[in-house]
Amino acid sequence: MSGPRSETATVSESGAPWPSFRRDNRNTGHAPDEPGVAGRPEQKWNVSTDAGVWSSPVVVDGSLYIGSMDGTVYAIDTATGDVDWTYQADGPIESTPAVAGDSVYVGSLDKHVYCLDAETGTEQWSYETAGLIHGSPTVDRSTVYIGSGALVIEEILEYMEANDVEQEGSGLYALDRKTGELVWRRFTGHLISSTPAVVDSAVFIGLIGKDDSRSMVASVDAADGERRWEYETDSEVLSSPTVRSNTVYAGDYGGFVYALSAETGDPDWEFPIQSGQIRGSTAVTEDAVYVPVSRYEVADPNPALVSLSRTGEEQWAHVIPGARQMGSSPCATSDAVYVGTHYRGGGGGMYAVDHDGNRLWGRELRIGEGVGSSPAVIGETLYYGAADNTVYALE
Repeated sequence: MSGPRSETATVSESGAPWPSFRRDNRNTGHAPDEPGVAGRPEQKWNVSTDAGVWSSPVVVDGSLYIGSMDGTVYAIDTATGDVDWTYQADGPIESTPAVAGDSVYVGSLDKHVYCLDAETGTEQWSYETAGLIHGSPTVDRSTVYIGSGALVIEEILEYMEANDVEQEGSGLYALDRKTGELVWRRFTGHLISSTPAVVDSAVFIGLIGKDDSRSMVASVDAADGERRWEYETDSEVLSSPTVRSNTVYAGDYGGFVYALSAETGDPDWEFPIQSGQIRGSTAVTEDAVYVPVSRYEVADPNPALVSLSRTGEEQWAHVIPGARQMGSSPCATSDAVYVGTHYRGGGGGMYAVDHDGNRLWGRELRIGEGVGSSPAVIGETLYYGAADNTVYALE
C-alpha cells in the first residue's frame, strides 16, 4: 500500500479509487472516467471464501477489501489476487467496508461495527449496536455513520434461527472514527438496511417502518442528528439514497423512485416502475438515474435495469431473464452500466449494458449462485463478489 489515504471516504478527483459502497459519500455509483470492461471479459483472478459473498468490494491503493457470509473480512492484492490478511468477526458480513485514512470500517450481523488497521487487519476498536447490521458505513471527516436493524429477509432469518440471535433494537449511529465512541443515535423506531449518504452538513438515510412508524427517506444534521426533514414513502426503503445536484434519489420496495429536494425534502417527482421491488440503490450520472428492479412486470418475474431521465421519464428498460432478483446496485462508467442478478433455485450473474440499454455481455454463474454484490470498477478491471463463495476480478 502506497501513499497517504484521504481522511474521508469521499471521492472528488477523477480516476480515484473506490473507497466505499457506491464509490463516494453521495452514493452515486458513478465512475465517469473509468472505461470498465465493455468487451467480453476475461478472468484476471478469483479468491474463494467459505460462504457466499454479498458484501461489495472497495478498492484503495492496490488493495481490495470485502466481507463474506463466513464472517471474514478479506484484504486482497488487486494485482495478483493474493490474500494479504483476513479478520474474523462473530457473525456474517453483508456490509461493504469503507476505507478512510489507515482504517477499514465494516459492520456485521453480529451487531458490531469494526475498525481495522488497513495494513494488517488488526482490530482497532469495535462498537456494539442494538440491531443486526446489513448496511454499510459512511465515513465523513471525524465520524462514521451506520444504520442497524436489518430487515429480516430469508438469508438473515436462517442465520438468526441457527445462532439463536434476536434483534433488540435499531437506529442510525454516529461514531467517533478514532475511538468508536457514540456521538449520537437516531431513528430507534425504524429498521435501517440502507447506507447513509453524507453531503456537507447533512446525512440522508432510507428507513423501514416497524410497529407504528412509517417507511421514509430522511435527512438529519451530521453534527448532532437533529432531524431536518422526512418524506414518507409508499413502502420499505431498502435502497441507499443517492445525492446529486441538490437532489436525493431513492427507491422503495413497492417500486417507486423518488427525487426529493436535498434542502427541504419536497418532491421534484415520483416514478412508479410497474410491479417494482427495488432492493438495490440507484446509480446517478449527469444524464440518467439507473434503477435495479427485482420484478419489472407483474406477469413476468424477471429483473430489469431501468434508465430514467433526471426529470423522471423512463428512457429504457433492459430485462435480464432467469434470475428474478436484482439486489445488486449498478455502477456506471463512461462506456457501460454493470449490475448483478440472483435467485435461489434460479440463475444469475454479472451483466454489462451500454447507456442506450443494449446488452454488451453477460457472465452467468451456476444455478442458484448469482450476484447480489455491487460491482466496483477501477480502470479496465471489474470487481465483485458472488453467492458461489468467490470474489472475482475481470478485465
